[in-house]
Amino acid sequence: MYDVVIIGSGIAGLNAGLYAARASLKVLIIGSELGGNLNRTHKIDNWIGEPGISGLKLLDKSIKHAKQFGVEIVDDEVTSVIPNGENFSLVCRKQYEAKTVIFANGMQNRQLNIKGEDHFLGSGVHYCYTCDGPFYKNKVVAVIGGGDSAILAALFMDAFASKVYLINKNEKCKAEEVLLKKMKAMKKLEILNKTNVLEVKGKKFVETIILDNKTELKVDGIFVEIGAVPMVNLTKDLGLKLDDKQFIIVDKEMRTNVPGIYAAGDITNCTMVKQYITAAAQGAIAAKSVFSFLKTK
Repeated sequence: MYDVVIIGSGIAGLNAGLYAARASLKVLIIGSELGGNLNRTHKIDNWIGEPGISGLKLLDKSIKHAKQFGVEIVDDEVTSVIPNGENFSLVCRKQYEAKTVIFANGMQNRQLNIKGEDHFLGSGVHYCYTCDGPFYKNKVVAVIGGGDSAILAALFMDAFASKVYLINKNEKCKAEEVLLKKMKAMKKLEILNKTNVLEVKGKKFVETIILDNKTELKVDGIFVEIGAVPMVNLTKDLGLKLDDKQFIIVDKEMRTNVPGIYAAGDITNCTMVKQYITAAAQGAIAAKSVFSFLKTK
């Protein structure tokens, strides 16, 4: 029996685990992808005290720090969370018992939902530019989106590709000013505003994309960066309240409406600032709330 099981091994989950373990709780983190989005982040410029740190380096430091205080980490995927009296059963390849649960499993990438997208997944259609971008050295790529993540992807691909298209459905890109300034300095970039992709075409690999202005654009690969949605499929049978955008509703102590269940990070409605620093902070608050809850019990 664990005092707390944390679902999700990104920065929110790891920091929650660290704070819970430092409070002498028995802690287990379960995550199907250790590190979550940290694996796909090339460089982080706004982590206090570590300007320019890579996602992988921050992940490595965070794992070592958590394990130093006795946090257990399991590479697995939770398929269901079942109330068991005052406790909870978490089903994976094996079953774990917990007095409390923290949801920290973040969000998943949005898809374009267009013809050819699923067919060419991994063969020219990608959702992780840091993972797959280096394979496109001296090739033509398109980044779909107009926000921070899309511009970061374009900046990253500028170091590899011979040509980068940024295809944005809106009239202009909406991102941090520092990113917009960097984007303007890119010589390989061509921005197509007020444009949508309708179809991905090719034989074995992506060869062209069809735009809504009836243009057929030759590209070797596309990177979809149009945001993400919270991963709340596990919450449905628990009766957790979600807001109109499907984020888990929490109070200032990261408590959900179900006693013993907490949430932290991008999966919550707590803040629209979806950054590593805020996710880590929410993980710490959730862990402190778990400790107080167990102490009163």
